[in-house]
Order: sequence, then structure tokens, then C-alpha cells
Amino acid sequence: MQLDDFHKLAHQAHFGPAHMVPNTNSALEELHNQVNDLGNGPAELMFDPITPDASVVRIHLRPYLAYGGTLEQLANSLQRTANGFEGSADEFMKSWGLLVALASEGFIPFSREEVSRVWQVAQSSGFAPSHHSQIFQEAYQPAYCVIAKAFWP
Repeated sequence: MQLDDFHKLAHQAHFGPAHMVPNTNSALEELHNQVNDLGNGPAELMFDPITPDASVVRIHLRPYLAYGGTLEQLANSLQRTANGFEGSADEFMKSWGLLVALASEGFIPFSREEVSRVWQVAQSSGFAPSHHSQIFQEAYQPAYCVIAKAFWP
């Protein structure tokens, strides 16, 4: 994981998928696009909790489809999450503050200055969602969607 990937993870955990899901049809279209470009990837769990209480998860498409999940069901849950998700900028900032503290103490392989630089870029963009780093994309071939467990069937 690079800092861009930490930013994306924190953003998803605190703001959900609202930026990409205006309606169920567009959610389904986005999922079909991901599946068409799926390719091979590493072994992964279907559910990947991204909040400490596991109230928000990444659902990885490869295992989801292997277990017989449908894109229609996933699009429905994705849309419900986007419409019903209550994000928190304060909690997002606290999470990033923890990342700064971890960098300051040498617990992660990034300097406090690097973490602060990514934060400044994020802040100047109005905390817009970011993309995965090229390194992360090459290593994991990510294909998932973010769902609040409250909106899972």
C-alpha cells in the first residue's frame, strides 16, 4: 500500500461509494465494466472490513462471483449504501491524524512529511476520492465495491 491507497481506504470507510453511484442502473453498469476487465488477481476474501467495527466492507468481485453472487443484487446494495451512507469528515480527519502519528513514530514506511503532503493535496481537492496507486493496482488487480453492511441483503 502506498499513501494514495491509505487515502482511498480512509475515504471509502468514511464517505462510502456515493461519488460513483447516482442510481442503480449506473451501479450495475459500473459493476459490469469491472467484471469485463476482471482478469486474474490474488486470492482474496469476499468481504474485507475497512472500518474497525466492520460496518463498511469492500466486497471483492472475484470471490463474490465465484460464490454465485449476482451483479443485480450487488448493484442494489451499492445503490442503497450510496443513498443511505452518513459520512463523517471529522472521523476521516481523525483517521488521517492517526496515520500522521504512525508515520511520526516510524510504524509505517512513510515520513510525516509525505503523509502531510498527501493530506494537503486531498484537502485542496475538497477531499475528493483518490485512485489506487499504480503499485497497488499491479500487485492486487483490485475489483471490488464498497458496501455498508446495513444495506447488505
